[in-house]
Amino acid sequence: MKSFLFILFLSLSILSAANITAAEQTPNTAGVALTEAETTWLAQRNGAPLRYCFSPVWKPYDFLEDGQHKGIFADYLQLLPKRLNIPLQPVVSGSWGEALEFARERKCDFVSGAVKTPERETFLAFTTPYYQTSHVLLAKPDQPFIQSIADIADKKIVVPSNGAIGTVLRQAYPTTAFINAETPDDLFRIVEKGDAYAGVASLEHALQIIQQGMYNLKIIGKLDYTYPISIAVRKDSPQLLGIMQKAVDSLSQADHNAIKHNWSSVNVVETMDYSLIWKLAIAASLLFLGSVYWNRKLTRLNTALQQAKDEAIRANQAKSEFLANMSHEIRTPMNAMIGLGYLMQQTSLNEQQADYLNKMQSSSKLLLGIIDGILDVAKIEAGKLTLNASAFRLSNVLQQMTYLFEEQARQKGLSFHIQVAEDVPACLVGDPQRLAQILLNLVSNAIKFTQTGDIRIGIEQLAQMDGKSRLQFRVADTGIGISATQQAKLFQPFSQADSSFSRRHGGSGLGLVISQSLARLMGGDIQLESQAGRGSTFTFTAVFTTCTDNMPANTASTAAAGSFTAAQVLLVEDDVLNQMVASELLKKLGVTVTVANNGIEALEALEKATFHLIFMDIQMPEMDGYEAVKLIRQRHGWHHLPIVAMTAHAISTERDKCLAAGMNDYLTKPIDPAGLAAMLSKWAEVPLASPATQARQGNKA
Repeated sequence: MKSFLFILFLSLSILSAANITAAEQTPNTAGVALTEAETTWLAQRNGAPLRYCFSPVWKPYDFLEDGQHKGIFADYLQLLPKRLNIPLQPVVSGSWGEALEFARERKCDFVSGAVKTPERETFLAFTTPYYQTSHVLLAKPDQPFIQSIADIADKKIVVPSNGAIGTVLRQAYPTTAFINAETPDDLFRIVEKGDAYAGVASLEHALQIIQQGMYNLKIIGKLDYTYPISIAVRKDSPQLLGIMQKAVDSLSQADHNAIKHNWSSVNVVETMDYSLIWKLAIAASLLFLGSVYWNRKLTRLNTALQQAKDEAIRANQAKSEFLANMSHEIRTPMNAMIGLGYLMQQTSLNEQQADYLNKMQSSSKLLLGIIDGILDVAKIEAGKLTLNASAFRLSNVLQQMTYLFEEQARQKGLSFHIQVAEDVPACLVGDPQRLAQILLNLVSNAIKFTQTGDIRIGIEQLAQMDGKSRLQFRVADTGIGISATQQAKLFQPFSQADSSFSRRHGGSGLGLVISQSLARLMGGDIQLESQAGRGSTFTFTAVFTTCTDNMPANTASTAAAGSFTAAQVLLVEDDVLNQMVASELLKKLGVTVTVANNGIEALEALEKATFHLIFMDIQMPEMDGYEAVKLIRQRHGWHHLPIVAMTAHAISTERDKCLAAGMNDYLTKPIDPAGLAAMLSKWAEVPLASPATQARQGNKA
């Protein structure tokens, strides 16, 4: 028996030692290099310690024991004086909510660890995260395990008061009854007494109270929320934020491993089931150790896979944010370019000026198409690419192709031809912009890769049944052609047949990917016939509903007659050029326009005058559109006043966000005159009235 115990102890020791990787190094105790401004800021303190707040009841992260600050975050803070050569002084509070209030009142210089939320960002600035926490659900031992909160959404669930997790869960499950608990112990007692079905706690804290037998509870599920913990600095101390960021950056992997090992090593021992080991024979014990070994390997593999998944989600979120910001920043000046070009087209121009201006407008819209192309790829990846059907004339789409490419082909010495079969319907119902997008991509490539010969566009009807027509579009060139090997690469994002093509001819490699997805959305597909040196022919099919050629008059043309001469509109926009473009477009429709530069000025204008409609920009200084709409909707007299978001954000989630904030509709920049007139027709057809009258009549909005 003694031999067995010795073998068992030796095996456990080897397994425990295997958890400590060879890559761990001696913790970094070197000083942190500060900037001159940061050094000066510290010198002005004359050696005064930095005061910090912490939660005194958040085991094992932050807590008080015998009057001393202890926990995972306390261990991290012990490294700071060594790195920064600055003494620290804890500010003791009674609860996490009180610690946050102390930080708001500037009774401390920073908070040891906090999750960044919009509300906390009003008085705190955050370093990059230095720790990750996760949460679990605790319940009585007789309750079953669950997959997510959705399984118990009809039950009472207790959450930490003033915690970020509570805010997130209330937003995700608005119909669930969540109860606040001031301290973790209060939370555990509420669940143990049966006043709530389950409670939300951090994983480490839950394991600790279960292992110590402090409460008769068990873990019944894990939440899919991982929280990054940062050091939170008072917002009026940018130098201190820089100092703390450098301290966080100085933390080595060995520092993290040492702290993690310090707080997790006991858990490994306590979770071993020794009763089973004593009952097994030597052979069975070796089998058990083997299973433990493989379970550990599987656990590490699962952890690595989960981390990879989390990183992929974060990368996708970062990409979406980049695309949204990029689209917004480019669309703002594009709105001025296209809008001013449209206004100039309404003035007296000679033939040459009109021709130049038409080509400038086409080129501007072509650039806008490139921006939309990048966003389209993101929509394709997310499965959110959609069509907007309307009645249109096929000849208008083909005329657009002529404007864009006939002169470009002529300058290269190429002939440009469009042939339409006689039985092709003139009036179609579909998405003309997406159809033009496919043709634009194919014709642009044809001209790009053709040096001599011609470019031909051909359209014919393949079938007609039940009011629908299947059309075939062919774009043929006499260019360099594409080999069979190269064709396999064409319909992949950011790919071209040959890497040298992008160097010689340019291009993002997105056009064919988008064209293929659009053709499939239109009920067809795209094909290629080509040989190297003998030109290429792209053929795609699409299904449209046929319509009569008596299409309704254009909304913008009808509006130009002055049907909105009685309308009073408030335009809230901070960009001067965009103010001018939107104001002129509205005035041409007969509208009386009042301009406000931000949300504060908008509220002041509403106090002085009455309006039928508000066009609201989103990103503005001092007060943005979301905050302005929130305050407007709080006033009874303005509750039903129509508000249309007018923003350079062009992603579908932004539209949903605007509508959820209380706006009635959404208009994307660059501003389309027809779309602007449509918004006026939809929301401004009421007689001028006082705010109280607007409220009574506002059910229409």
